[in-house]
Amino acid sequence: MAPLTYLKIDYDLPFTLIPNWVKQAKVCTAEHILSLYNIKMETYSFTQSKNGNTHLTIWIKDEIPDETKAWLQWIIGDDCGRTYYNLKRIKKGIKNWNMLNRVHR
Repeated sequence: MAPLTYLKIDYDLPFTLIPNWVKQAKVCTAEHILSLYNIKMETYSFTQSKNGNTHLTIWIKDEIPDETKAWLQWIIGDDCGRTYYNLKRIKKGIKNWNMLNRVHR
């Protein structure tokens, strides 16, 4: 079985502020967006960051290019500034390009 890869989305809202039904709506939206590109969500998790904000991690089986991952994260709701810097890091060939990985693993 191939290892799963993931997308990480940072919602700049406090974890305790977002009701479960909104989190579920975000997951349904993400699943729909991924399905448009024939990508299947395997599982997901919401976690609270060190500063109290909300992270969504989505695991997928599909191997997709890093630039596509960065754009999908943005489409699903990741921060515009983070997406910009992630794309710059990808273009420079930086392996650990996802800034969210550097802050919260």
